[in-house]
Amino acid sequence: MNTIVDLVSDEETSPVQKKIKESPKEKCVKKETSTPARSRRNLKYELDTEKDSKSNLKDEIKKTAAKKRPPKKQLTSPAKKKPKLEPDGENKKKTSRVKTEKVKKEDESPEDISLESSAAETSKFQPKLQFGVEWQVEHVIADKLNLPPPIIKNVVRLFENENTIPFIARYRKEQTGNMEPEMLRRVKDNYERLLSVKQKIDTVAKSITKLNKMSPSILAALQSSQTMNEIEHIYAQFKPSGARTLAEKARALGLESPAMAILEGTSWVNPTTLVNSQTGSLEKVLQGLQHIIADVISKNKAILDTMRELYEKNKYSITVESKRAKTATKADEKKAERKAATTLKAGKKVDEFTAEKFQMYFEWKSSVGNIKPHQVLAILRGESLKVLSVKINVPDWFLQRVKQTCERVWLMKGIRDPSRFDIVQKAIEDSYNRLLQPHVVRQIRSDLMEEAHLASIEVFASNLKHLLLTPPFRGKVVMGIDPGFTHGCKLAVVNTNGEVLKTDVMYLHSGKESDKWKHLIRSLLMDHRCEIIALGNGTACRETEMWIGSLISQGYFKPLDVKYTIVDEQGVSIYSCSPVAKQEFPELDPNVISAVSLARRLQEPLSELVKVEPKHLGVGMYQHDIPEKKLSATLNEVVVECVSFVGVDVNTASETLLRHVAGLNATRASNIIDWRTKKGPFLNRDQLHLVKGVGPKSFEQCAGFLRIISETSSSLCFGDLKSEASISKGEKKVAIGSENAPNPLDQTWIHPESYVTVYWFLELCDLTLSEFGSETFLSKIRNKVEEIGLQKIALSADVSEARLKLIVDGLTQKPDYDFRSQFQKPLFRSSICTVNDLVIGSTLTGRVQNVTHFGAFVDVGVGNDGLIHISQMRNTKLQVGDRVEVVVLNVEIGQRRSKIGLSLARKV
Repeated sequence: MNTIVDLVSDEETSPVQKKIKESPKEKCVKKETSTPARSRRNLKYELDTEKDSKSNLKDEIKKTAAKKRPPKKQLTSPAKKKPKLEPDGENKKKTSRVKTEKVKKEDESPEDISLESSAAETSKFQPKLQFGVEWQVEHVIADKLNLPPPIIKNVVRLFENENTIPFIARYRKEQTGNMEPEMLRRVKDNYERLLSVKQKIDTVAKSITKLNKMSPSILAALQSSQTMNEIEHIYAQFKPSGARTLAEKARALGLESPAMAILEGTSWVNPTTLVNSQTGSLEKVLQGLQHIIADVISKNKAILDTMRELYEKNKYSITVESKRAKTATKADEKKAERKAATTLKAGKKVDEFTAEKFQMYFEWKSSVGNIKPHQVLAILRGESLKVLSVKINVPDWFLQRVKQTCERVWLMKGIRDPSRFDIVQKAIEDSYNRLLQPHVVRQIRSDLMEEAHLASIEVFASNLKHLLLTPPFRGKVVMGIDPGFTHGCKLAVVNTNGEVLKTDVMYLHSGKESDKWKHLIRSLLMDHRCEIIALGNGTACRETEMWIGSLISQGYFKPLDVKYTIVDEQGVSIYSCSPVAKQEFPELDPNVISAVSLARRLQEPLSELVKVEPKHLGVGMYQHDIPEKKLSATLNEVVVECVSFVGVDVNTASETLLRHVAGLNATRASNIIDWRTKKGPFLNRDQLHLVKGVGPKSFEQCAGFLRIISETSSSLCFGDLKSEASISKGEKKVAIGSENAPNPLDQTWIHPESYVTVYWFLELCDLTLSEFGSETFLSKIRNKVEEIGLQKIALSADVSEARLKLIVDGLTQKPDYDFRSQFQKPLFRSSICTVNDLVIGSTLTGRVQNVTHFGAFVDVGVGNDGLIHISQMRNTKLQVGDRVEVVVLNVEIGQRRSKIGLSLARKV
């Protein structure tokens, strides 16, 4: 609830307000001075006992006054506000209007009280210590995102009630208008930003109040601010200058009064009279006056408004220019490389930060209105590495507009003296060149950086989501290979459930015993009937791929039809050395664990990828230049969203996977593992109530995303449950006994809160849960929906159409349904080509590895990813994991890295 500031002044106070402001205790005092004791008793409510003591009479009067006190809504929160807003001398004149002040002495007359109250009312305007805003959160967000305010209000209320994005997106569609998770995330970000703005407004308002510079116009401007920049814009005029600034040094010499007289034109000032032993020469006096005036101009609200308006309306006139830094010699570049290697995250190759990466920005220029987010991040990184020098050019005519504003504010008023005009004009130019223009340039850089960071985070989140939703490759034995030179190629064969069957190491690239390694890999594949190889894309990947491809083309593995696919290694080495990996594979070497993880990434990508921090998965651009806190928060939300929407088998899921389910955390996930270890598998969702830490809210958020798969729960050994008829959990009792029976609905995405509706709907369709999953069951539901219509059924069931559709979809999907199946599966190969084999104009098939603002990187099987520039995408939106046909446009073979230009032919 917003607390709007009450503005108290004598002229604006109505008789009714004065009556309300009159303290109830003061009323008691007035009555006591003019009414006999017996009459005062008659004014009170009925008392339980008759009291004759004169000492008790005073207490009774106080109780009566308290009962007759006006309703709270008519008051201005007297119990919470602090009365001290004026200087100490004025505060002493305040009357007793809050609970913390003492009651007036009985010998004071009503006239004295009225006189003091009037003195307080006529004091200068001062706001109270609790400040509000003149806008509503839902309306601001609705205007920015172009969405209906009622919908935004519902979403904000859901967030305030601690609902998660996956829960809202799936189970509260009727309140959000079927809003997608990405839009919900944008609403949440804006909501949190506006809460921070409210807090900032309150802090700044209090600071200005302490300076005794608050006015109705300043307060109104603050309360209408909707961004941090607007608040800083208003507060800039009140920020005290630093002790070492030129203006403060001049003020210390006593030049402030004459400087303000010159600026305001209130009196004629002769600068020569200000020369003394402290000020020095006349030149120094004139400079001091100029510095003070320049400082005042730079903090004037009208001037700051003019600069802000010029910036906002002329973004296409302001340009950003980058050039190769003059000091960027070869020695400087090497120094920048060493600095980059130490300041950026470990694992990045130094050659990524050489000057050639920024060659296109050596002579580059763009307007602020046209610049792209990736361009901003690129030139700022080049500047930080001292490879580039970046300059923001503000048009010269900005100065003329500032001069016009200054003339309107100051020079058109006051004494018209040539010497005054000369001093002020010089101060205006000094203020613009030294203070105002740099302020605008800093603001532009800040705005560009913030927009670039947000855009980069959005791309990162989108790429991560599609990577996590890569379809699983189930039902196959897989060999994972982590290639390497010195430490050899690590091998791991895992069965269809991801369990390790065999591990080994072959030193393939040592140049010795070539036949030995051929026999080793063939025997492993034959022994375990393995036809799929998951090859990591790290060091020695290309060489290992050529070796395997040649064996396949020779038919060395027949009768097996062996194929391989390239698996992204990003984050594998981090996981293999983590405590999670050590706990999972206590006997295995970390190098071998990497091979196991690669095989599992192919079988069940989501379960394996969640073991690594999202920022290490390599699907973003300039991630090390983005605020880590904001990036991590967004990416973690994406992981929770993906895990929740895919669904988790609560009886087989790892603790790492469970902690990423909406409504759960590390502690609750660990408690779920402990419960099923001691008690056996969960038979139904109701048993989640028995887990420590899973309260009503947690259960509501997570229940729809946790599945009870009948096959896994029945195959696992069931432990002994408690035999009591019920188990007390806090004040709630959860029944056991009959609730131990499995519920087929628990393996669907239907939320338990909708089970009653499901039973009603099944009765309407003349079905029972025992028929769940059968063809008869599915056909009857579809026929009934077609016969009556979803809208009419929802109306009869007294539920929203969105909720009923969710129920129907859950009932008509097969138990093993996985919505990831709609995405494209990995691209398998049995042969290989090199960059030298590429022919311009040839058509290739590849897989999208990364998406940026300027294009998409595609693996076409030649060792280097090719780039489809955004101009070659044919207005097609590509996502990580998409399979595409591309045409080779150009090939540049380099010593370190080759460049391949591609054009999109079609999305497969």
